[in-house]
Amino acid sequence: MSAELGENSFPSTISTLLKAGNTVQAVTLFTDNKNSEEVRNNSWDLVPIVARYLTDECETNNIEVFKCCQKLITVIAENSKPEEVLLQFIEELETADDDTKFVMLLKPLEVVLLRVPDKRVTSLGWCFNAIVDYLKKLEVPEDLNLVGEERLLLDSNEIVNRIVYLYNELLSFCETFAKELRGVTSSKNILERKQVVARFFVELLGSPLAFLDMVIYKNTKSKARLLAEELITAFCYLNLDPYKFLEMYNDSDLVKPSDLSLGVFYYLILSEEICHNYLPKVYNPAYTLNYSLTFVNSLLSQDGQFVVEKGIDLAAALLKNVDQLELPYVLLDSENYSKFCKIISNVIVHNECVELRKKGLHALHTFLWSFEHQGRYLLVKNLIRNITHSGLKGNLITTYKEMITQEIKTSGIKNLPPYYVTHKLYNILDEFTLLKQKEETDLVDESDRIIASLNFLRYLVLVDVSGDIGIDSYLETLENGYFKFLRTGINMSQEHYRLRIKEVAEEDTKVETEDCKVSVTVSGKDLIEMPTEKKIEVMQMSLTTLDVIDSILSRVIECIKIKKPNV
Repeated sequence: MSAELGENSFPSTISTLLKAGNTVQAVTLFTDNKNSEEVRNNSWDLVPIVARYLTDECETNNIEVFKCCQKLITVIAENSKPEEVLLQFIEELETADDDTKFVMLLKPLEVVLLRVPDKRVTSLGWCFNAIVDYLKKLEVPEDLNLVGEERLLLDSNEIVNRIVYLYNELLSFCETFAKELRGVTSSKNILERKQVVARFFVELLGSPLAFLDMVIYKNTKSKARLLAEELITAFCYLNLDPYKFLEMYNDSDLVKPSDLSLGVFYYLILSEEICHNYLPKVYNPAYTLNYSLTFVNSLLSQDGQFVVEKGIDLAAALLKNVDQLELPYVLLDSENYSKFCKIISNVIVHNECVELRKKGLHALHTFLWSFEHQGRYLLVKNLIRNITHSGLKGNLITTYKEMITQEIKTSGIKNLPPYYVTHKLYNILDEFTLLKQKEETDLVDESDRIIASLNFLRYLVLVDVSGDIGIDSYLETLENGYFKFLRTGINMSQEHYRLRIKEVAEEDTKVETEDCKVSVTVSGKDLIEMPTEKKIEVMQMSLTTLDVIDSILSRVIECIKIKKPNV
């Protein structure tokens, strides 16, 4: 039969045989030496004919044809022109929407790549990018805010198992190219191949793997963690400098890891300390922080508990290395630093996971303390100016108070840096005590910041006995502005809540109708849907908060009168 085949009939004959389920004859034709030239020269037509059966549906419903096509695709990979069939395999990968087809193409793709003359870097790059593009289309698990032992449940998630399955299939593919390059003399061609393969390993750490849990819990490693360790180990066996990615001045853009992938890469090495001994010791920690923040920001900007956690942990690891260095304030000119402050603040305020909010706050504190005094001053001042959350503002005010306290203990009150005294201090106090709506400010909503600022002012009045801090010169500004607005605002708010409590209590004695409901708003939130008891409870809590503010304000004013009777 083969002798009778016309020039273009071989592919169509194979197609007809496969459609009819005549697998024996299809394999016979493919393996007949008389048709070797047909196989060699017709890969462009043969690959899509055979690949269409390498699907989950065909494996389920027509296993004989599926197994037959597994053999045929291998024959094509082994005998066709490598440059030509490679392009066809890449096209099949790019259009694949079936995990089975994706996996079935990996082994023949590996065979072809090993046959490409000199293992051309461009060929590797094209294949690796096609693989990564397929993986990026995979669904990631829903963010369930799992904590503690609950995290282990993720390994039974169907979406996670799909991701793990595909990555496990990929590992042998990765190992082939890593093993081929180990211990090979580093000619220019070999070095370029190593770099492309290494970038591929790093890029595989991005989506979707980045969104899975990689923390060791009670000596138990998740499936994603084991995959990540394999990829990092494969990278390290190539004997390349992991820090070469920091500035991304690579000589090839064939495979360029994303910031997300690099974030996970450095998280695993620096925070989880996987293959940590491969890190060169010559790099300055400030340098690595400066260039790694962009990867931290990428992790923190994602939607997902585990990927955000990686960002916080990476930040913590980087900041731990710069502890006691007192970073120069000029670093803050970099956009990465302002972006980090903005994103980590957003995590602290809005993330649904309590543990992540706490870890984020600790990372921000460490970040602030890592700078010399001018840097700390600029960071606190700009954060207070740009964030809106009262609780975080109050925390920053308390942190600044702790900075002054620490410096007094260390250097003495007479040797304080200029950023804690007189005009610089007055500038930051202007931010701490700002009431945009003056006496009409919602004091309950702003209570955390107000309480922290009053405690800070009381501390300054008490500690500045010698006058070296210069708080005395700022007292008139406080009295004519901040204190005045607070006192008026407290009185107005107390009257407001007492009146509302009375109205709600009276309403409860009447017949409930839609028209007679009293509208109650606390800190911008409408309480109309609450039961009467709950409304009164919330407003009583608001009155208690106002009483606390009033009490601290009175103590501050009393301290000022004792210090300066004429004030």
